[in-house]
Amino acid sequence: QVDEISTYRSVARYLIAKEPRFEVLKDHSLEFIDSFCFALRDDETELKDSLDKVIKEMQSDGTLDRLTKEYITDINAENDPPAVELPHFDNADTIKVAVTGDLPPLDFVSADGKPAGFNTAVLAEISNRMLKNIELVQIESGARAAALTSKQVDVVFWAIVPVSEIIPSDSDKPSGVILTDPYYKDKIVHMVFKE
Repeated sequence: QVDEISTYRSVARYLIAKEPRFEVLKDHSLEFIDSFCFALRDDETELKDSLDKVIKEMQSDGTLDRLTKEYITDINAENDPPAVELPHFDNADTIKVAVTGDLPPLDFVSADGKPAGFNTAVLAEISNRMLKNIELVQIESGARAAALTSKQVDVVFWAIVPVSEIIPSDSDKPSGVILTDPYYKDKIVHMVFKE
């Protein structure tokens, strides 16, 4: 019922490997690269600072590059992204993080309901470094901001649209929300059915 969809290059690559009737539209005049980050309530500045610190460490020591290669670049789309075991620390604080499963292999939930893929691997690493437990809460993508502001979750995955003269830096950031530094970037592409 639609002629084309807009998604991320990594998602398109994964979907095309699963369904070869799709292809990426080659001749598209606009090129945008979104930055992936975490969104938190604006009163969670201490958690934001901790996440920013860990993201910088993971960028500096090559961990984010390694996870990108393992879970995005080199992923074999014939198989689902692997499940990721989140560590557990007795008596540690728990951070509730929303997952949607809408962007495989980035945000992925397997058929048996277990979150897997790149974002879950990033969260496992963050959990280990912060010595905090992470509880994944599956929600609908459109309900992310409401789940965050209603305190159902503490953190949601968010994408920052590229800033330009016509797009302000907070164009799609809900009121009362703060964003961490980006941990991943991906190009927006357009998928169509092959003719």
